[in-house]
Amino acid sequence: MTSAVCLRRAPRPDRNVLGSHCILEELPVQDIKTLTAPGETAPRRDMARHIPGLIAAFVDGEGIDGGLALDAHIPRHRLDFHVDSLAALDAYLFRLRASRSQIDEKSMTLSVLAAGCYLGEVIRRSSAVPWDWLNYDDYFPRRPKLASIVRYDLGTCILLQTRAAMTLPIHQVGRLLKDREGPEYATHSYAQRELARASPRQSHDPHQARGPRRLPGSRRARSRFGPVC
Repeated sequence: MTSAVCLRRAPRPDRNVLGSHCILEELPVQDIKTLTAPGETAPRRDMARHIPGLIAAFVDGEGIDGGLALDAHIPRHRLDFHVDSLAALDAYLFRLRASRSQIDEKSMTLSVLAAGCYLGEVIRRSSAVPWDWLNYDDYFPRRPKLASIVRYDLGTCILLQTRAAMTLPIHQVGRLLKDREGPEYATHSYAQRELARASPRQSHDPHQARGPRRLPGSRRARSRFGPVC
C-alpha cells in the first residue's frame, strides 16, 4: 500500500561532497535510522516519515546531531513557507555551494535533504491541488520503465506527487549545488514553474489559490531527472 505524508504544522521561524549515492550510515533527526543502498527493501527506505524532523531542523533550528552546514547562514526569519521565501533559500544554497569543499559529507547531505524538503513543502502548501509526499519505493516500482532511468539516490529518495505526475525537490537542490549557474536552476524559479503548470492562467502569488495542475509526463521526466550526486 502506498503511504503518503501530509504536513500541517505551522512554521515557527526564530533564528545555523556529494558522492555517487550519498548514502549515510545514520540520519540522526528524531528517530531516523538508515538510508539504504539501491536494491534494499522498504521499510528501511522509508525516508518520507522523517520530513517533519528535517523541516523542523531547517526552519526552527531544532536539534540535529551533526548539525546542518553553515547553520548560522540559514535565513530562518524568512522561511515562512511562501514562494517568496525561496529567494532567501537560494542565497543560502549559493553560499553552501561556494563553501562545499570545506563542509563534511554528513552535514552536506543533511542540508540537501532538509532544504529539499522545505522546497517541496513550499510547493505543496502554495498549490490548491493536493500533493502527497512519497518514498521512492512507493512510486517507482509501479513504473518500471521510469525506475530503470531514475535510480534511487539522495535526490530521488523522497518525491511529491499529484494525480497527474510527480516532482523531485531534493533533486533540484542537488542540481543547484552542482555548479548549475542558470536562473532556471534556482529553487524560486523551479517552484514557479511547478505552480505555473498547476495554474497556467493565473498569477503565481503564493497567497492565492490555484487551479488544476498540469504536469509533464514520463517522457519529460526521463530527460529531466538524472542522479543528483
